[in-house]
Amino acid sequence: MKEIALKHYIIPEKIGDGAIVDVGACMGIVTQALIEMFPDRLVYAVEPSHRCQKILREREWSIHPPSMINAALVASGNKEVAFVEQQGGKWTKERGHIKGTRAGLENTITYKSAVVSIERLLHLCGKIAYLKMSIPQGGLDILRTVRGVGQLSVEMNPKYHKEAIEILSNQGYCVVVINKDVVAYV
Repeated sequence: MKEIALKHYIIPEKIGDGAIVDVGACMGIVTQALIEMFPDRLVYAVEPSHRCQKILREREWSIHPPSMINAALVASGNKEVAFVEQQGGKWTKERGHIKGTRAGLENTITYKSAVVSIERLLHLCGKIAYLKMSIPQGGLDILRTVRGVGQLSVEMNPKYHKEAIEILSNQGYCVVVINKDVVAYV
């Protein structure tokens, strides 16, 4: 299970000391695999979706539950962001006003979510050995703030890979693309 869940996300031999952080934990599949892979480490699950937060809280964890951070990842600034969550579970971050989704407004829930930046995560977690991020379109500004993280993997739209690789390389990371995910390590 853990190899299948993680084979595209992590380079185990490149993981140093520190916390393990899953941003965009969703239902906790990758979080669970990380807990199993690193049972003696503190694992954080960061998730803005109210529906997914409930699933994570109620989930039975094989070894121990992660520390939960109920927030959306941002580059900096905002105290909260507006979210549109489709009934099917997918959410999109919108800045400013709320826009309709393909599913139509009748199939969505709108709410405010707390936010956390990489800088704040470093303050909360101490040293971060590994950070998995699921970032929305336009999340490249977040990548500009990842200094201080040992290894990261980024789930993102492949059309942004070239720019993401340049941003991370300029920060001193070795960057590879594994199955459409950007993986960077020091």
